[in-house]
Amino acid sequence: MVLERPAGFGVRFFANLVDSIIVGIILGFITLLVYGEFYMQDTNFTDLISFLYLLLTPVFWRGYVIGKRIFGIRIVKTSGENVTFVTMLLRVIVGVSPM
Repeated sequence: MVLERPAGFGVRFFANLVDSIIVGIILGFITLLVYGEFYMQDTNFTDLISFLYLLLTPVFWRGYVIGKRIFGIRIVKTSGENVTFVTMLLRVIVGVSPM
């Protein structure tokens, strides 16, 4: 697979912003239903849902999360291959992108 030109900072920034807003609102309503508050500073189960979303969605959606799909960009390995569970685990936890 040949990689096209990598997405620039701006489009990645706005894709992440849109993704954060959409997922944040959804998780906020879940928190409201469960705890009676839209936002909680304390750690709760929606933190786990958020982590799993960032970890698993790109694996099952071939590199897309909601915001990136809206902007037409996706996460791939530097070789151009689709991301794997291990790739996303390293990306989410450590912030590195293995080849």
